[in-house]
Amino acid sequence: MALFLAVITALAAVAIGLRSVKRQFDLKRRESEQQLQERDRSREERFMKRFKPSHEHSKAYITWEAAGEKRSANASVLDLSEEGARIKSTVALAPKTPVIIQIPGSRLAGTARVRYCEQDRRRYYLGLEFKGPLFRNP
Repeated sequence: MALFLAVITALAAVAIGLRSVKRQFDLKRRESEQQLQERDRSREERFMKRFKPSHEHSKAYITWEAAGEKRSANASVLDLSEEGARIKSTVALAPKTPVIIQIPGSRLAGTARVRYCEQDRRRYYLGLEFKGPLFRNP
């Protein structure tokens, strides 16, 4: 009988321990889900601030300096926001390269730096982060 009570007591202690572990697990899972929802909301808010310019407003020119020489290339603006732009170009630029971007169709220009450069065949997709607000060209 004493052995039976000891086994029952041990099983009860294990069950209480398992419930405690389950509560902690559930709490961590809820916190993780909340963090994911907040991150998704943040991405959604950033996406809502972006817009894709029309064809006539998507043509752009980028200018940068390499080996002490001023260089430039044509580009197409794929999407644009207050913080930056995603452009397509035939030229690869290293991340952190400072550039000047001009969008004649929108009469906008500004300074930026390259955040990333991804290659797809002979095209490069560059993410630009503006250093300040874009300004209107006269």
